[in-house]
Amino acid sequence: MADPNQLHFDTSVFLSSGEMRSKSSQTEKVFELSVEPPAAFKGSPSDYSSLAGANETDLNSPNIYYSEHIKNEPGDILVVEFEGYIMNNLSRFSTPDTDARNEISAFIDAYIDKGGLHFHACKIFENILNFSWMRRNNCIFQMHRKLTFETLNFQHTFALPNSVEAPTVTEIQADSPVAYDNCVNFIEKCLYTSNIPRWFKVSAEVYTGKYIKIFPAQEMNEKKGGNKSRPPTTFHKGASELTGKKTIPLLKDTHIKYALFTYDRFYDRGDNLKAININPSGFCEKDKCHYRDFSINNCLYDYQRRLVALTTELLTVKHAKDISNDCHYLIGNYLKGGVFGEKAE
Repeated sequence: MADPNQLHFDTSVFLSSGEMRSKSSQTEKVFELSVEPPAAFKGSPSDYSSLAGANETDLNSPNIYYSEHIKNEPGDILVVEFEGYIMNNLSRFSTPDTDARNEISAFIDAYIDKGGLHFHACKIFENILNFSWMRRNNCIFQMHRKLTFETLNFQHTFALPNSVEAPTVTEIQADSPVAYDNCVNFIEKCLYTSNIPRWFKVSAEVYTGKYIKIFPAQEMNEKKGGNKSRPPTTFHKGASELTGKKTIPLLKDTHIKYALFTYDRFYDRGDNLKAININPSGFCEKDKCHYRDFSINNCLYDYQRRLVALTTELLTVKHAKDISNDCHYLIGNYLKGGVFGEKAE
């Protein structure tokens, strides 16, 4: 099998960050949103260290913290748009090991020939539809959600049910009986076909109410120097078309991609397992744990060592629905992309 330090896949899903704007439900006008500079906010000294006396905090004084902030105004609908390209990079991997390249190519060819990419196209599109990529905003705001999926050849609109955080496909209303199939077939075809249009755009709307706080992606701020106070919260921002300054709140492309590839439900035995992000060790960001491990033979490197056996298994499959979850998991990692090898110390 390929030297783990030498195997590389480019991602098959290239995304922009999601631009957040405000829209009026009364006039349909769309407005730019701006991230306000860090401001001082007061809160009670309620953390454990302060209450236990470990911090030098006067419990009679308010806890002052600084944060950038943003409210949905002057509209009452939050609009988020992002664009992307679905690439056929699955067969364009790189490794200097000729034997490994032949083994991986044989596995990928058999998987495509058996129709396995339809599984991933469905899962990726379902995660676009269910608004999970809007993260905290979708946990709070679940009224009048609407999503438009556009390509060079078609455009379809979908309406989500109210008060359901993660609706299934059957609960989502489409503007056409063929809308869902058109979108899934577009993604699937782009994943293995050359010289076709690959661009798509997602426009999502959700009612929030006016002047209510919304949540772009946060930037990582590291504490510097000896100051004990934490750095102020800052948001991921893009340039305004009106001023050219970076004030527009964004959902980061890596956050969106993370959500789109959150459909690994085969890391353990049992039904109704929660979906986690597809990655070599089954790491779940929310739970801060690994659901896959080399010692229990269910991580990416275990399956790569058994690649010849998996290919042989694929060749006996009669229908795409009979493809094993082990094969789906391995291809999912390849589609997501990355360098699969040892971590440099």
